[in-house]
Amino acid sequence: MLAQITAEELGVGLEDVRVSGVDTDVTPACLGAYASRVTTVGGHAVARAARDAREKILAFAAERLECRPEDLETEDGEIRVEGAPGRGMGFSDAAREMITAAGGKPIVGEGAFVTPPEVVIPDASRYGHATLAYAFAAHVAEVAVDIETGRVVIERVTAVHDSGRIINPLAAEGQVEGGVVQGLGWAVSEEMVFDGGQVMNPNFYDYRIPTIVDAPDVRVRFVEGEPDGDGPGGPYGAKGLGEPALVPTAAAVANAVAHALGTRIRSLPITPEKVVEALGGSRS
Repeated sequence: MLAQITAEELGVGLEDVRVSGVDTDVTPACLGAYASRVTTVGGHAVARAARDAREKILAFAAERLECRPEDLETEDGEIRVEGAPGRGMGFSDAAREMITAAGGKPIVGEGAFVTPPEVVIPDASRYGHATLAYAFAAHVAEVAVDIETGRVVIERVTAVHDSGRIINPLAAEGQVEGGVVQGLGWAVSEEMVFDGGQVMNPNFYDYRIPTIVDAPDVRVRFVEGEPDGDGPGGPYGAKGLGEPALVPTAAAVANAVAHALGTRIRSLPITPEKVVEALGGSRS
């Protein structure tokens, strides 16, 4: 996604962008990826850095092409003079010549993004405006409950999300699918068991997370709504997607189980024992 933003701002192909590994010795300070902020906050910083690099390269190309930088446009890896067909140069050629002319000095684009002051963490009174743009989601779970054994089987989950402009549809769909499956574990199987302060199920043999055999049919849909709130939103109108993919799932499953049984189970996970107890031992 960050590579896509870079390519879009530079006017080059995605295949021309490489994302390097990071090292805490040289990487700028960052608060982290929490609060579903990579696209909104990191995306803004990357876009600004790409624009900075682009402006430097276009200033150099303008000298070579004997025009003003504002007369240049970039697209498909080419720098062109607006209104002058055939007059231009390759983006990579301009960058290479610029580096050579500067004695090997690299072209560095810098960009930073700090959330505006109106974005504040909610205080003790629950007042706050904690994000650049609020994402919305609705999940629908279809379940079957075996009243003999109490086992809950999730047959299908439909997840509809408004996360603004979806920059990378394939990755976004995978993000939602992963969040849904994680939420299913929260809903029906994952539980830490303690005895005298000791965890009795400290491994994945006893602490049951969903596997591929537990994953239901997950249908993902996106509604690309407009950015909202007082903040600027993410780049190109994108919103966060990490946490919203998980949050609604367990609630949807619990509501579906309540609809199936006619009685509500009010603690997670919804285990077979809880289902049988909620039915009062009835098998009718």
